[in-house]
Amino acid sequence: MAHREAEAGALLGDQNGFAECCAQYRLYFDGAIEKKEWFPDGERYLLADIPGMARHLRDREYRAYKAKVRSLRWERFNDEIASIRSLGARCFRWWWLIWLFWILLRILIDSR
Repeated sequence: MAHREAEAGALLGDQNGFAECCAQYRLYFDGAIEKKEWFPDGERYLLADIPGMARHLRDREYRAYKAKVRSLRWERFNDEIASIRSLGARCFRWWWLIWLFWILLRILIDSR
């Protein structure tokens, strides 16, 4: 949750909120996962990105920090596009079946 909170602060453009989150949960931002910890596979990029962004912000490398925020936004945008495409593909299959059923029903009705 700390990684998601930090990411949210960065994506919202709240540098102070991001810095406070990184300071509060700094032990979680070491980039490593302990044996008994779980981290979603699709969000493992945060393990490296959040500590890097915190370092850029701490060292006053604002240009590098903003570039990393843009890459996070791009990552989220790509995830949304992929989910919309998969949803569209699933819906297309259902509409194709409904259309086929409708044609068969019309053929049966017209043949009487």
